Amino acid sequence: MGEYLNFLDVANVEEFVPRHEQPPIYIPSLKASLSVGHFITFPFANEPNSSEKIVGQIIRKKENCQDEIIVCCFLPLYADSIRRHIICPTIFSQAISHASCTGVVELVNIGKIAVIHVKQITGLAFIFHENDVINDLYHIRGMQNAYLIRYRY
Repeated sequence: MGEYLNFLDVANVEEFVPRHEQPPIYIPSLKASLSVGHFITFPFANEPNSSEKIVGQIIRKKENCQDEIIVCCFLPLYADSIRRHIICPTIFSQAISHASCTGVVELVNIGKIAVIHVKQITGLAFIFHENDVINDLYHIRGMQNAYLIRYRY
């Protein structure tokens, strides 16, 4: 069995701010360079066939390491794996029931970061605020790697 990802606590909220002054980062699996701030997906376990995905926002490159990046982690709001990261897991809001949001995973920022290797990245993630989807600003039904977020990050 593979090694699971380590989530790291941060000392202050400034550590969640993307360092946009850094140059783009080449992602081999996408055959493209991504700017800091992009949302990406990567496996929960450090094994290539892991089916559990995590969404992360690229915050910056790790110092003194070209192939590792620091990401702010987002997990599915109603997944069992998130309960240990929520201060009061018994107080979950109701799932979004609007028809335009059916089947779309809702994420929550768990307030932690992770260091990952660029080779772990499996795809791009597209994050939409719930109100923008409900008010028909974006049409995301059937879109791969589309996620909802209810609370501003």
